[in-house]
Amino acid sequence: MGKKSKKKSDPASGKKGGVSGLASEFDQLQVQIPSCTASCWICLDSEPDDDGRPLVRDCACRGDSGWAHLSCLVDYAESKSNEYLKKVGAQYWGTGMKPDGYPDLEVSDVAPWMKCVNCKQGIRGQLMLDMSEARLDFTKRSLPLHQNMLVVSETSFPCDPFKYVSALIVHLTQLSHAIGMIEGRASALIEELERMGEHTVAVLSEMNTAVNHSRVHMSEGQIINFEATVYRTLGWAYTQFISLLGKDGQKGERKEGAKKAIEYFEKSKEKLVETGDQTVITFAVPNIDSEISGVRQLIGIDSTAAETKRNVQQLRKMTKLFPKPAAKLQLACALNADKQVIACQRLLDEVVATTRQVHGAQHVVSTDLQETYDTCTHRRVVLAGSTDYYQLVSYKSDKIAEVRGPVTWDNFNTGTTFTVDVSEMTLVPPMPVVCQGLKGATHLNGEIGDARSYDVEKDRYVVHFENRKLKKALVKYENVRALFELPPKKVEQQSPGPAVGSQRVAQKKVAKKCSV
Repeated sequence: MGKKSKKKSDPASGKKGGVSGLASEFDQLQVQIPSCTASCWICLDSEPDDDGRPLVRDCACRGDSGWAHLSCLVDYAESKSNEYLKKVGAQYWGTGMKPDGYPDLEVSDVAPWMKCVNCKQGIRGQLMLDMSEARLDFTKRSLPLHQNMLVVSETSFPCDPFKYVSALIVHLTQLSHAIGMIEGRASALIEELERMGEHTVAVLSEMNTAVNHSRVHMSEGQIINFEATVYRTLGWAYTQFISLLGKDGQKGERKEGAKKAIEYFEKSKEKLVETGDQTVITFAVPNIDSEISGVRQLIGIDSTAAETKRNVQQLRKMTKLFPKPAAKLQLACALNADKQVIACQRLLDEVVATTRQVHGAQHVVSTDLQETYDTCTHRRVVLAGSTDYYQLVSYKSDKIAEVRGPVTWDNFNTGTTFTVDVSEMTLVPPMPVVCQGLKGATHLNGEIGDARSYDVEKDRYVVHFENRKLKKALVKYENVRALFELPPKKVEQQSPGPAVGSQRVAQKKVAKKCSV
């Protein structure tokens, strides 16, 4: 017997539809297709529901695990949420908190809607949008206004304002994530984000003008922080949008998208400063500056060296606080932009395999990490008499190299593979290299570093070494060799102390020989 899908109206949008308003085209957008032996893990039925909707799944589950009807998933999440409300209380819904001394619960106000019960990983794509919208609808139906709560507008506040706004912001976040997940829907999702963002800001503005904020169970600072979150989410969504357009996208569309992204990020900064919370200002505002810098790079406006380094520093701090694959992906992109290719490759070597194993190869984070890894490990060269780029595949010997191409920035696997004389090609920075054959600065032989630029006047590469005790050096082409697989990182030993006497004189002589 097929499961019936619930049909609700959406007061926020003025639309009527099933459990999903914007996201309802399952037949066209279904990414994973169930096998003939798959069945719903909730109702155990393998047939489509009464509305003809098939089994859905978009998580890290494999085989026949994890398949379900959308209506069954919504029923399950509602039952778990009602259990949460009964055991914990409506006042804790959407806060991520629980009463003092209350034992840990298996029930949650978010997990049943956002995570697969089987693989424990987050759902994504179209199913993520449908469940997020269903959670918003559940919030409006199940968390009514308290009698002592100020009602500024019944349209704006169909339920407890704090819970309603929290659910709206969760839905905005899911919409922004979906931009990079659902192929061919980016423009429609951006439009929906704009509409939902405008609605959320309007609700918050009405709440902020209320005379007694305590009657909407939110402080002025909370309301301003929510506004900052909305604007930052919109900025991040537009950043995703222009990334999808690629370097060959419509120049006008990319420029307009970047303008909107920066505008929203700036609004978010203004709201954060308005809170007066120095901790938030100190930590969050520099992160937004880094995001603005990233947008400028996407449209070909190079950031200053100081901006790029500041971006890396901020993302390192964020990764330490939130060591998630998505945060590490951001850091890897920043390191690559700062020409720290070795640090980027080491970070990705660590996280790519683990993420594929946990989330699956097709998960959006796994694919994004793999694309960044491919870009990071791509070694580009230019051949004598040509302006095209080629991929350096390997060294066949000291004098012969294998290359493929010509290649483009977006496709490293085009062209044919052939061998060339090493003297007939030039390495294109940034590129990891190892020094060899140095006679003046022999202590640099075997040391690896990033050839971050090329000094045309001195006809040498500017190499920044992974060993931070070594200063950058100018090295000739014949004394560097491109690196593919990185050797194990050396453990840096502590300095024995300041040099004295003849040691200091010897160090000065070595330093002079670093420009080889």
